[in-house]
Amino acid sequence: MDKEQVCGNCNKSFYDISNLRRHIKNFHENDALLLPSYKYKNENDYAYTCNCGKNFSRKNLFTYHLKSHSKDGESSNINVQGQKFPICNFTCISEDLHKHFTSCHDILIKQELLTFETFEDFESFKNNFENETGSRFIILQSKTLSSGKYVKYACNRSGDYNPSLQNRKRHLKTQGTNKINGTCPAGITLSGGDDIKWTCKIIKNHVGHNKDLGHLNLSSLERKICAEKIASKVHFQVILNDIRDSVSDSKLQRLHLLTRKDLFNIEKSYNLCSEVIRHNNDATSVQAWINEIKEEGNMCILFYKFQDTVIEEHPELK
Repeated sequence: MDKEQVCGNCNKSFYDISNLRRHIKNFHENDALLLPSYKYKNENDYAYTCNCGKNFSRKNLFTYHLKSHSKDGESSNINVQGQKFPICNFTCISEDLHKHFTSCHDILIKQELLTFETFEDFESFKNNFENETGSRFIILQSKTLSSGKYVKYACNRSGDYNPSLQNRKRHLKTQGTNKINGTCPAGITLSGGDDIKWTCKIIKNHVGHNKDLGHLNLSSLERKICAEKIASKVHFQVILNDIRDSVSDSKLQRLHLLTRKDLFNIEKSYNLCSEVIRHNNDATSVQAWINEIKEEGNMCILFYKFQDTVIEEHPELK
């Protein structure tokens, strides 16, 4: 049970702090200093914190609360955890992020609008753009709307490193954490669907970190290429040699820094450690097994056809 709350003006007592605050607003509106602040035991568990002491875990509730402090909706009295600038101590909500970079640091945020016919076209563009710029974008938010799908990507370096995690299984890498303890403005906003074109708004400015290949993860396409070679039982050293020999023919990319540890992680994530299951996709696993049988000269397979394919020898098969 909460401690009994007493009004400092009329000494009237209330069961909880919410009733006391309501009483002061209704009967002592000129005595704003009497308003008690909300206090929470675990403030770090909330993403948004107002200077009045009230915390919120959702941005929409926090933005609605800010309007109670000012009629025009100004948000000058806020402290937003996780929306910190990487080059100064200023904090704000995400809507004011670009304005602060432009007005206080003379950094012009460049936005580019692109359209794609299919989602596969966007993924191809995203992979090429990441390789050219030495960056990675991860999914920050994804939701399905009545008009289609909405996906928001953020720079993988953006965010805070949390060293307080208990029972950590791995030590921090010698190169340090990927997170810059701030918000990088670079990002991609994608919207569209099957019946409409995909619209992509991309912000190319990276602020607060260098483009270091050591802090990048392998892209999904690069992981898939390595997984196909592992599924075909290509030796790890052969894969590493082939990739490193290609460095002289192209620009240095994250794939060229491939290690045996990366290959072990790919092998585990695709469930390629099993002698029976060669890939987490059944069709790919069966195809890898058939290729092995053919290479060994074993003719135990009399006939095989992929689903949704047509072969010239038997066109009657659907």
